Amino acid sequence: MNCPLRIAFTLLLLTATVLYGDKPNLVYIMLDDAGYGDFSCYGQEKFKTPNIDRMASEGMRLTNFYSGSTVCAPARCSLMTGLHTGHCQVRGNREVQPEGQAPLAPGTVTLPMILSKGGYKTGMFGKWGLGAPGSISDPANHFDKFYGYNCQRQAHTYYPKHLWNNRTKVPLDGKTYAHSLISDEALKFIRKNHKKPFFAYIPITIPHAAMQAPESYVAPFRKKFPEFEDKIGRDSHGTRVKNPVAAFAGMMTLVDEDIGHILKLLKELKIEKNTFVLLTSDNGPHMEGGHQPAGGQGDSKGKGKDKGNKGKCEQFCDSLENVEDEKFSCVMAINADQENEPASGCNLQGATYNACSEDWNEQICLCARHLYEEGEGPCENSAQCVAGLQCFLN
Repeated sequence: MNCPLRIAFTLLLLTATVLYGDKPNLVYIMLDDAGYGDFSCYGQEKFKTPNIDRMASEGMRLTNFYSGSTVCAPARCSLMTGLHTGHCQVRGNREVQPEGQAPLAPGTVTLPMILSKGGYKTGMFGKWGLGAPGSISDPANHFDKFYGYNCQRQAHTYYPKHLWNNRTKVPLDGKTYAHSLISDEALKFIRKNHKKPFFAYIPITIPHAAMQAPESYVAPFRKKFPEFEDKIGRDSHGTRVKNPVAAFAGMMTLVDEDIGHILKLLKELKIEKNTFVLLTSDNGPHMEGGHQPAGGQGDSKGKGKDKGNKGKCEQFCDSLENVEDEKFSCVMAINADQENEPASGCNLQGATYNACSEDWNEQICLCARHLYEEGEGPCENSAQCVAGLQCFLN
């Protein structure tokens, strides 16, 4: 992800400065384990995501965009540090008790730190997973404002006992839908800081992992998917969800509405023409909590865009691909959707790693010094393999 991502951020900043004379605002929305088939603009037919669809139609789609890793913490580390997985400190979801994950090393430079030095107000709203509360890598050490889950395990339920507001624990009653609190705080941050350049990083937890949403969003889909009404979705924290397929559709409907609220606020504040909004997912679709990406709402990659049914945790080339929608106020001189252009690769650790073959039935990837063919299984050395898969198709 990171070679093209760093170049893209640089081009966006330079272009916006030339066109508008001001630094652009940056809104980076990252869903948790969403796949191609979870958006109606990519073929989902059983529920709609009209606000995300509007981003896709009015903006730019990067349809061959690759995540930094196949699971949460290393993918987020890759994004925050700009390093490919061969250089990233975080290689897996290494847990810290009683709450949190292993921290980044002292002195690690992160994206919000760089933007802060450039005059940006930085805020994060959602799931961190890169340093326990009070650690050297507490999110409050990286962002001016943090509100959400510090710990990935805690984020497996949408009705937690607490969230974090910077370094302050916010007690909850276990009956409050945390996603809505987090979304409200993101809107407050944008409104408060709209007169200065800001970076709003919004790594929301939908649609992972418990299939939970307010009943008002789930009820319409219970009628649409009655065949799953006897199915119980189970996940950590003792969650038991009746008809998780209906709940998933309700979750995606809710998150689409919240994205619409962000777009509406940018327009209300008259900053939409100087704000770059980017939407992506950290990994491929999951199968936790009763979610059925292939048997419920549809194929994990979406109708008409099927490049295999792999998802989160799988390290084949196509399973590292994410949907990335951009909405920007000008036409960028970047075309990421040409089907017949030759593939290019990033230069990692002095060796060129070729991008995946366009023929998805005969895929090959050059993973470090080993050649692995589709169907033979994942690479033996996952750190090498993921580094080798940092490919980017024009």
